Amino acid sequence: MLKGLIDWIDERIKIRELWNDFADRPSRAVELVLCARRVAALYFFPADAHGHFSRLVLRPTPDHAYASVKFIEEVAPFGSFVRGLHHWGASFMMVLVGLHMIRVFVFGSYKKPREIIWVLGVGSSPSSAFCLHRVPAPLGPEGILATVVGTNVAGTVPVVGGVLLRIVRGGTELGAFSLSRFFAIHTYILPWSLALLAGLHVFLLERAGAGGIWNAADRVPYKAEPLFPNQIFKDTIFIGMVFIALAVMAVLFPATLEPQADPTDSTYNPRPEWYFYFVFQMLKIFEGKLELLGTVILPNLGAAALLLVPFLDRSPERNPQNGNV
Repeated sequence: MLKGLIDWIDERIKIRELWNDFADRPSRAVELVLCARRVAALYFFPADAHGHFSRLVLRPTPDHAYASVKFIEEVAPFGSFVRGLHHWGASFMMVLVGLHMIRVFVFGSYKKPREIIWVLGVGSSPSSAFCLHRVPAPLGPEGILATVVGTNVAGTVPVVGGVLLRIVRGGTELGAFSLSRFFAIHTYILPWSLALLAGLHVFLLERAGAGGIWNAADRVPYKAEPLFPNQIFKDTIFIGMVFIALAVMAVLFPATLEPQADPTDSTYNPRPEWYFYFVFQMLKIFEGKLELLGTVILPNLGAAALLLVPFLDRSPERNPQNGNV
């Protein structure tokens, strides 16, 4: 019966041909530690699923946001576990994306003809934006104050700063419109934008071919093997190891839920997530008239430098035929 169903589908959409193109595609044989790119891409989907489970309960309003997160944490079955996976998964994604970008840079896989692929990768890499839009949801003091500081950065942009601040917050101050806006951006706009950019990134990589090896003089052909089942098996093993590690972290070190924010408490000292330390440190270093340098000029110069890497480095590609970096 199953074979008959597959035959029926194959007659209409050639599913066997699609599967053979995918499964038989040659892939360089790599060790588990080099699976970062595919694992980061694949883990996006369960990370997104964690958020959807929470979205079934979370109510992004000042009156109910904190209570709904507390319900997830203390009452909902496996709520604390799922929230912990979402929390630690964000850090995991940041580490994997960073390792992948470092590896691509070191091996020169951004070189011609992959300049556009690099630009798309840099554009889709700030998955930290997901976490930035997550912090105010529980209405804890850390989330509220961190969001105030973060959105104030938009207000420092010359000429259009005031308009940007109102757009981000939904007004001049944080309130009900801010929560609903952050919630919509985090659960709808950002996931689809990242999925689109990442999908285009992978599609163009397949079109251009994978990057080169360390040195053009060492043109030793890599061992190739079918993507399925060989490399998919290794990716699956690595994903399983990562999930077990995240599950242990979620159980032993659950995501914290601080007391509800008190607007009258001026003694609270917020601490951002580790991947936002550099932004807060820039705000401390560049104060007063120099604030614009730390909030706008230097970060944008850094982003521009990353985007221009393949156009500034015009040295020959290390190996256009072999490799899969």
